[in-house]
Amino acid sequence: MKISIAMATYNGGSFLEEQLESISSQTRPPDEIIICDDGSTDESLEIIKKFENKVDFNLYLENNLENLGPAKNFEKAISLCSGDIIFLSDQDDSWNENKIEFMVKELLSSGGSLAVSCDCWIGNREGIPIEGTFGQRQTAFRTSKYKTRPGACTAIRGEARKILLPIPPGIAHDMWINLLFKTIGSITYLDKPLQTWRRHDANSSQGDVPDVNLERKQEFLLKNWSRNSLCSCEKRIFRLKKLEERIKNCEKEITLIKKRKNNLCDAHNKIQKERRRVEERVQVLKNKGASRVYRALKAYGKGCYSDFSGLKSLLKDILVTK
Repeated sequence: MKISIAMATYNGGSFLEEQLESISSQTRPPDEIIICDDGSTDESLEIIKKFENKVDFNLYLENNLENLGPAKNFEKAISLCSGDIIFLSDQDDSWNENKIEFMVKELLSSGGSLAVSCDCWIGNREGIPIEGTFGQRQTAFRTSKYKTRPGACTAIRGEARKILLPIPPGIAHDMWINLLFKTIGSITYLDKPLQTWRRHDANSSQGDVPDVNLERKQEFLLKNWSRNSLCSCEKRIFRLKKLEERIKNCEKEITLIKKRKNNLCDAHNKIQKERRRVEERVQVLKNKGASRVYRALKAYGKGCYSDFSGLKSLLKDILVTK
């Protein structure tokens, strides 16, 4: 059983050494680390080369000729891995020493899942857990029925690359991993936190940043509330189209790996139902005034907001007109 780690780096020198050390301290060390660097101008490359000289497993560093961005950089790193199981790794987290060992056992005993994703502590810039776990926050603050995890909490079977790659342009790798494997019923979510997910001002995503000041938090909440829901829904429809295309194009591979064709019928039905609900919300958002209120309440009664944040999304559609 060969274990690979796919890591994407870009100017992560402030935290990279700590993450690499947490990987080298694993109770089940990896067999290889593939690092794709997206044009770092800080000390990241020096840290990686120094680390390579003191570990027993293979480390391959790929320097991108042009900046690919996080999703395509991860795509490249995953494509270069040769392991039976591939772990995704951010450059600024810190893993529990038993993460690889625990997740490998869970994936192998999952009954055919192509991916497994652990929970994680949300840490500040110093890597100190201060706001509970990602799963706890998701349960506390979202009424959506869908569970997700950061991409860096995920491990996939090597054969799953045929389905996962390439990542469609305009879709974050985290989102694509959760969306694809969840739709075909092939990801196992663990409630056990096995790493610290460090949040700070330099993260490529700013979803949860617990160590910024109150003013920044208020700005984030206001931006989230006033976000253009119509634009968000149209992007979601785009993602669903790409998802349906991928499942259709990879039908043979999915059936061969999962050995159950009926899963694909279920997947197509899920996509079509969700797309109809999103399209109905789009029609709500294209109206104004009393017409929008009427359509929104009607859509809510039909369960169309169950794919969003329920009552919170309904109130937003009624009260926010931009």
